[in-house]
Amino acid sequence: MKNSKAQIIATIGPSSEKPDVLREMVKNQLDIIRFNFSWADLEIRRQQIEIIRQIEKEFNKKIPIIIDLPGPRIQKKENHIYDHNAVSSITDQDKEFIQFATEQNIDYVAISFVGGPQDIDKCRKIITGFSGKQKIIAKIERLVALESIDQIIAVADAIMIARGDLGNEVPLEQIPFI
Repeated sequence: MKNSKAQIIATIGPSSEKPDVLREMVKNQLDIIRFNFSWADLEIRRQQIEIIRQIEKEFNKKIPIIIDLPGPRIQKKENHIYDHNAVSSITDQDKEFIQFATEQNIDYVAISFVGGPQDIDKCRKIITGFSGKQKIIAKIERLVALESIDQIIAVADAIMIARGDLGNEVPLEQIPFI
């Protein structure tokens, strides 16, 4: 059997934020932690990050953290869409979260609803403006992103195919091929 290069990314929420639960997750091969900043109280996030940093020391293991920006998200009752009129995927609220990411030495910033390589360039400038060095993950959730995927890949540090949101833009049966 070959060693897998797959990594386990866990999104932290109410059921997984407790220190004992996080420790068990790390014991059971958790590799990376993701925070969905569509629901973000910065003080609570700061406390959660402190707990993760303590667990890193306990296990002598680096646990990278991803902050997933909400972008131009419009919340509906049971789901969400994105603002089709938004010029950029980076909102003013996202800028605040990017600053938080740089202050907390977060490893990755994930940009939601990327439209093209200009969104990654803008995010990188904001990160640099806050003296940060965070890597950027481009979330592919829109048809327009697929149309410029090569250019996005060229400037992003990683990509994430967000199959749920992308499934609202292209037929679901096409997602595995994308």
